[in-house]
Amino acid sequence: MPEFNQMLSTFGSTVWLFPLESIFGEKTFIQLPNGNFTARTLPKLFEFLGNISIAQHLNSLNQNGFLDFFKPPGVTINAIYGTNVSTLSLMSWNTTNVYNTLPNLVFENGDGTVLEPGLVIHKKWASLQKQPVNDYPIKGLIHALALQNSEAVNIFLSALGLL
Repeated sequence: MPEFNQMLSTFGSTVWLFPLESIFGEKTFIQLPNGNFTARTLPKLFEFLGNISIAQHLNSLNQNGFLDFFKPPGVTINAIYGTNVSTLSLMSWNTTNVYNTLPNLVFENGDGTVLEPGLVIHKKWASLQKQPVNDYPIKGLIHALALQNSEAVNIFLSALGLL
């Protein structure tokens, strides 16, 4: 699907949506008959798919350490996030013809967009910084609908001192 690859190449922020090795380690996200792809090997997946520019962009960010930025920020953290929402974890194909075949899908806990390990990275910071790290998990909160959730909005407004 050359149109998709061309469109994807023009979205510079796309790479920031991919899973990071520093959070997910060697977890497989894509399975194909010719190999599994993890956060570390995503550039090889894009090479296989023919999207060299995304592969090069990811490689450059990895080599320069730009994707390993999840360090304690040194400010008060108010982490509001959803739990117990089915979230895509793995896509698996029985063929390398990925553009014309639907994958098998596996889901895990998350917020509908981000898997749980990415949602709770802030918990590691509590012992690494002086500033407080406040944890506000909300069961069933969907990532894309967070601003429509009164509990999430109230936590946010309280943190700002507006309630």
